[in-house]
Amino acid sequence: VDVLVNCGSDRMAELLAEGTPLPPSIWVRGMIDTGSNVSVVSLSLLDRLGIPRGDPARSEGVSGEFSTHYYEVSLTIADKAAPGRPTYSPPDVSVIHLEAAGVDVLIGLDLLVACRLVVDGPAGLFTLEF
Repeated sequence: VDVLVNCGSDRMAELLAEGTPLPPSIWVRGMIDTGSNVSVVSLSLLDRLGIPRGDPARSEGVSGEFSTHYYEVSLTIADKAAPGRPTYSPPDVSVIHLEAAGVDVLIGLDLLVACRLVVDGPAGLFTLEF
């Protein structure tokens, strides 16, 4: 899915108060991960946007438990090729960071619970409704 990522609203307010230019939002490809309870953004993308790390966190993945941090971000799920279509843009989202080759964003159950995900395995299609 196409995902537009930027700083959360608190960071945007800090930048505005400092008179610092706001970072432009960045379009990335995201993956839906129904096995993840929390959404994930790559550390390299968080660094590009200048998003400071928040509270420490522990999480568990397929390779076991690991240490990470929370980050407040703005995420918008949209179809970049069809700007008139509906978008899903929840209030600021607390995500963790994780490095996985070729993955900038994983959309976890924390966001998917507000959507309807239909998977048509035989057709190789999925629909995400919000």
